[in-house]
Amino acid sequence: MATASQLEERLRNLNLRDILIASIQETAADYAVLNTNQLYEGVDGTGQKIAPQYASEGYADMKSKMNSAPGYGTPDLHLTGAFYRGYQLVVEGDELIKDSNVEYADELFEKYGNHIGQLDAENHEQYVDNTLAPVFYDKVREETGLI
Repeated sequence: MATASQLEERLRNLNLRDILIASIQETAADYAVLNTNQLYEGVDGTGQKIAPQYASEGYADMKSKMNSAPGYGTPDLHLTGAFYRGYQLVVEGDELIKDSNVEYADELFEKYGNHIGQLDAENHEQYVDNTLAPVFYDKVREETGLI
């Protein structure tokens, strides 16, 4: 058990920003799963259907047969699965970069907006409450020695 002065020193030296960054990095794969599952339903970070809809009726028919969950004509950004497999969340300085390592990722973000890389309110709450917060709290406990 730490003395009061030891605990005070630990708290003074606690760098919550670094702990948060480490926690986000540790849970980035969980974020990616939530985000790609959301995209598969055809939903962006605003909770709205991904737009614009497919321009070609033939392509919309094909995609609807592959995945009917988003609704006819609504993109799910999943044809081969490469965009989803390459999806990642990276912390760079003060920014959270949500991207995929496929060469056409920038085109998808440009066409469908940055909201495709964000979680809707429900998924965001799930990520923060069930994934990020427990990891963050554990790291704070580890640093401070508090139980």
